Amino acid sequence: MLCCTLKEKTFFEDHLQFNPPIFPNYSIKEFSENHINNIKRINLYSEVKFIHNVYYNINYPFIKIQCYSIKKVSDKNKKLICLYFKNISNNNNNKNNNNNIDNSLININNLENKNLTIVYSHDINTDLGRIYPFLLDMCQNLKCDIITYDYSGYGKSDGKPNIDKLNNDLEEVMNFIDTQLCIPFENLILYGKFIGCHPSIYISSLSKYCNIRGLILESPIYIDEDTEGNEKEFKHYLINNYNCLKNIITPTYLIYGKLNKMADFEKIQILEKQINECISWYPNHGKHYDMIIQYRINFYQKIKSFINYIKKSKLKIRKSVIDNKNESIFTNISKFNINNSLKY
Repeated sequence: MLCCTLKEKTFFEDHLQFNPPIFPNYSIKEFSENHINNIKRINLYSEVKFIHNVYYNINYPFIKIQCYSIKKVSDKNKKLICLYFKNISNNNNNKNNNNNIDNSLININNLENKNLTIVYSHDINTDLGRIYPFLLDMCQNLKCDIITYDYSGYGKSDGKPNIDKLNNDLEEVMNFIDTQLCIPFENLILYGKFIGCHPSIYISSLSKYCNIRGLILESPIYIDEDTEGNEKEFKHYLINNYNCLKNIITPTYLIYGKLNKMADFEKIQILEKQINECISWYPNHGKHYDMIIQYRINFYQKIKSFINYIKKSKLKIRKSVIDNKNESIFTNISKFNINNSLKY
């Protein structure tokens, strides 16, 4: 029993800490005098030429990629690097022009997911260069646009990794999406993996973003006061975010592999019960890093089913009253059962 406890403590301490790549997995080159207000558009050149050439130029001709340097509102001397993957296959299908593009490659199902955009918050040990091919693949298969970013201190984003900046970084990106890209919140799906789940939870709980269409949580961390480990700042941050779950009425999709050792599976089931409107997928042999490799077909099929469901569901407007303790009380919320609506 003692041996098991010590092992869990070591695992917790080894993995629950910021671990950005020592050297960014991409480089950037600025365009001259090309500004959008306080936003500078910049071009992305992946240093891993294999990823750039194979995944973008050959396999994904209908994905347009733009890279932005966002000057933070909270600190204008700092910037965040943001990537925008735009699926233009539907545009090419509608134009019907002679551009030597094989229209058989265009999936007509793209019409179902038109205008939906996933805002992706990545894992704790990666950057935009590493997840670049995965997001190209996701953009192509889900027929959605994707916006992602590097946290402070990751990749080419300024600053140092800091637990206090995680929520603020995503809020800066949401402000950019709203004011510069002019994408309505009701067309957004927040998607977080591991540590990225938690700023996504926080943003979804705010009344300002109550019309966000959906929330996807892949491999979230679940800890409580009894969890052993010395990362007190992380523990405080995570527990505070879990307290936000009761304020979220956005349809939520929870993905967690049963062989994932980042948290006890029983605790993940406890987490599911705290989510108001949730459907879960627990692949039997899923681990933390191989979900998309081992379950690629099922992975995309299930997320597509969730996206198709929330596309057809009516937006719910939540009304909240903030009391002196800053706790939200929601009224007039019509419940629905996602589990009965999605047929997998």
